[in-house]
Amino acid sequence: MKPNRSMQCLLPSLVLMLAHAPVLHADNLYDEKNFRALAADVRARDVGDPVTVLIVENSSAESRANSSEDASFSLNAGIKDATGPASAGLDIESNSDGAAHTARGGNLRAQVSARVEKKLDNGNLFIRGRQRIRVNGEEQEIKLEGVVRPVDIAGANVVLSTRIMDAKIEYSGQGWVSRTQNPGIFLRFLQFLGL
Repeated sequence: MKPNRSMQCLLPSLVLMLAHAPVLHADNLYDEKNFRALAADVRARDVGDPVTVLIVENSSAESRANSSEDASFSLNAGIKDATGPASAGLDIESNSDGAAHTARGGNLRAQVSARVEKKLDNGNLFIRGRQRIRVNGEEQEIKLEGVVRPVDIAGANVVLSTRIMDAKIEYSGQGWVSRTQNPGIFLRFLQFLGL
């Protein structure tokens, strides 16, 4: 079947129109960097993601020292004169025993939310968090920061403080109870004098 004459005239015009038509682009809704599948876990992996830190810190240290020292010194001298021999002597003996013992322990358990502040070149995450609690005029604050490996973050987006590298955990308080733990100025003056 031969194309009719009107189609033959229209075909070059149609090709020319399509060649000069603006090209349309559609934006892709899929962003490979930030895509999370519906069935994916919720573990922190990017800057701004939250992560829960379980602080479980137990520390104890003990030091013992024993020492003993024995020393003795003896001096004898004799003098001869016309009345007869005379002698004098000096004996010194010293004994010393010493013992020392120091012990210190600490225990901190808390749960703090932190945020991923930086993603390092090796894929590890630098996190930082702070929690402030105020009860009856007493204010307690916990600050933490450190580096976490993504594999150490559990499925519920929780990481143990013992899995944080270069961890800095600070626990401080202000208020009446904290002030009573500090000695008064008079007691500090007596301690300064060594009394």
